[in-house]
Amino acid sequence: MNLSNQLQPLAHHAYYIVGNHLTAKEIVVTLAHLHNIEARGNPDFHESKHETFTIDDARNLKGTAETRPVYEGSKKIFVLTLNGITVEAQNALLKLLEEPAEYAHFFLIIPSAHLLLPTVKSRLCFIDTGFAAGTSSGGGRVGDGNGGARIHGRGCIWI
Repeated sequence: MNLSNQLQPLAHHAYYIVGNHLTAKEIVVTLAHLHNIEARGNPDFHESKHETFTIDDARNLKGTAETRPVYEGSKKIFVLTLNGITVEAQNALLKLLEEPAEYAHFFLIIPSAHLLLPTVKSRLCFIDTGFAAGTSSGGGRVGDGNGGARIHGRGCIWI
């Protein structure tokens, strides 16, 4: 998968990617390289894995996201690998996704786009890695039934 074109620049505040923990690792490495961000030991870079993302996790994320970056002019990056997510957690995330802080960028890595409510998906850009098809799709939609968007060229195209 070639994420460089899709993650430079960070044109949107929130993305979802169909993938797994290996996808998350590649996203972390790509973001660190493209945006000159040190991922390890950086208080403005948050990576977490959740078997099931709960409402408590959503509240904690909201609290962390609302604090300003430690380094002035910096971004806060959140890479979340979710094997599942509750409806309550998704509803709690809606306000955060609707009115994000200008410095915050969220990347949700999920095994299937069908885990997300349409209202949540509609606030996220879809980054197509070809994971669901097992191969790079060259920009086509993979693993997504409806709603959301995909990265195309330099921005988010709503579909």
